[in-house]
Amino acid sequence: MADDEERTQLKRRLFDEMVSAFGRKEFDLFETYFIADAVFEWPYLPVPDFPHTMVGVHAFRLATERGMADFDPYRHRVTQFYDMVDTNMLIAEYESDTVYHPTGKPYANKYLGIVRFTGDKISYWKEYINPMLIKDVMGIL
Repeated sequence: MADDEERTQLKRRLFDEMVSAFGRKEFDLFETYFIADAVFEWPYLPVPDFPHTMVGVHAFRLATERGMADFDPYRHRVTQFYDMVDTNMLIAEYESDTVYHPTGKPYANKYLGIVRFTGDKISYWKEYINPMLIKDVMGIL
C-alpha cells in the first residue's frame, strides 16, 4: 500500500511540475516530462483547425509554443487531483491566468486533464478546455 501512495504522490508532483513549466513557457523543461510519442487529445478544440489528436511531444510543443506566443506566461495552477484505481493515471483540475497581448484582454480558463504515465513519464494527456473563452479573448468567431 505504501508503494501505491508513493506512486500517487509522484504522479501528482510530476503533473504539477509539468503544467507549471508549460504555463511559464519553459518548453525545454516541459518536454522532459513526456515520452517522445505521447498522445495529446482535445474533445473540444481550443482553436479552429487544431487537431483533436496529436502524437509526439515535440509536435505538441511546436503547435502550442506558437499559440502561446502572444500571451504572458499562463501561470497554471493545479486546484484538485483525483486519483484513479490505476496508479498510472490521474485526473487533475487546473487553471490559467494570463493576458493576450494583441488586445490586452485578460485570459483565464479552467481545465480538466486525464493523464496516463508510462514509468515516470507522461504518455497520454486529454485536456478539456472551454474554447469559448479563448475565442472571446482572441476575437475568433
